[in-house]
Amino acid sequence: MNAPDDIDPQDLQAILGRVRRRGSELRARRRRLIQIPAVGLVGCAAIAVVATVVTPTFLGVTSSANDRAAQSNLTNALTEAASQYQNNGQSYSTAIVPILRASAPEFTWVVGGPSTLVGVSPNVVGIDPCADGPSCQAVLLTSYSKGTDTCWYAVEASSDQAAAALGLPSGGTFYGLRRQPQNCSTGTPGHPALPQFGWHSSYSAAGSGA
Repeated sequence: MNAPDDIDPQDLQAILGRVRRRGSELRARRRRLIQIPAVGLVGCAAIAVVATVVTPTFLGVTSSANDRAAQSNLTNALTEAASQYQNNGQSYSTAIVPILRASAPEFTWVVGGPSTLVGVSPNVVGIDPCADGPSCQAVLLTSYSKGTDTCWYAVEASSDQAAAALGLPSGGTFYGLRRQPQNCSTGTPGHPALPQFGWHSSYSAAGSGA
């Protein structure tokens, strides 16, 4: 079709140029509209991947922190018990319990275990003053890790005789654990509450079962 005689060719070229530019703008806008949902989908996928990786890591760190707190309580409580053993006539008899409550009030000392006070205080320590029987030469302590539902145990036997009564290889300090939610009782030898596992020389060995 020929342009009317009254339209200047330059005006026609200008009109066609504006039409082409408008078409280009519309095509660019359409591409952006298509890209926006795609970017959103990629972003959501990235967030999901990050959450998958970060969440277990965060939970693992929290659980490890809870275990370390329980272990730290046991270590400090056992150090205090060993110190007061000398002040109690070199005996872990029941008389040591009020001594410990006075000398280390930062802990809630519970004879038999902290199961009745779990959740009340993070520093509950269960204690069996005469863990080896009448000779009272061994003490058994326990602390609960809420994050992993783990009962951590530490036992101190001041003699080989006391160690033999507990099934330990020798006198000294040994560690163990039992995964039993909110039931960290201690007890005399043979008592069902006494953990039935091999004692270990460190917390890490107890945790791995090595």
